[in-house]
Amino acid sequence: MFAVAAMGKIGGCGMAARLTGLSWAESIAIGCAMNTKGLVEIIILNIGLDNDLISREVFAIMVLFAVATTLMTSPLIDVLFPQVDYVPPPEEENVFDAKDFANTLVKELNMVIAIPGLR
Repeated sequence: MFAVAAMGKIGGCGMAARLTGLSWAESIAIGCAMNTKGLVEIIILNIGLDNDLISREVFAIMVLFAVATTLMTSPLIDVLFPQVDYVPPPEEENVFDAKDFANTLVKELNMVIAIPGLR
């Protein structure tokens, strides 16, 4: 039952995302993200339990389902999008020079600006 419910949500949201033009991996990732239940569902379940709308057994099953689907999201996303080592781009010297920027503003826009500490 757990697998059917989770796959129904992942599949439904994933197919809708795929129809909008996303890749399969992105579509399944959106389905996984939509499958998380977390705090909102538990709050709603507590309200239902307090108002005798659901039994304690149903409450327990639904809380376990909410926790399990929330916990399975991160591993599924990691499988779909494996981590790659980030290599920062090489740093260029003088990427931003405040003095050149100020001179450009003064010349092109006929503005006078004051930048503290710039001589």
